[in-house]
Amino acid sequence: MENTRTCKRCGFQSVREEQLTNLSLDLIPGGSVEKMLENYLKENEVEYKCPCGGKVSGISPAFATLPKFLILHLKRFRLTDYGPEKMDEPVQLQRDLVMSSKLGGGCYSLVSTISHIGNTDRGKKITCLQIRDELITVNRPNKYRSS
Repeated sequence: MENTRTCKRCGFQSVREEQLTNLSLDLIPGGSVEKMLENYLKENEVEYKCPCGGKVSGISPAFATLPKFLILHLKRFRLTDYGPEKMDEPVQLQRDLVMSSKLGGGCYSLVSTISHIGNTDRGKKITCLQIRDELITVNRPNKYRSS
């Protein structure tokens, strides 16, 4: 991932690259994974003291190259004043996801999902694998309980 910081006052840019194995995406209720990824890649404003005297910069993430495998984590839990809360809103999953990087584009195919059934206190994880055109569900018999 390549993060470009741009001073809002003078336009000076600095670039930092980082290696990522997965991306954690904010859940958009009723949204698609494509929309969540788009949201992740949008520019965010940050406080940063530039030598020109500017105090605000924008940080824009972009894929320098596309990884061989793309692992996306959808953040389904949020912290509220009363503790963690699970967001049960449905998400639109596409079988294929077309993406671009600074060196070109690529297409990822959905291979598996891991879903959490339950709430913040107890639950169960269900894994679904896409093998050829068949969807296989693997139920993990062990339920867990947080302490």
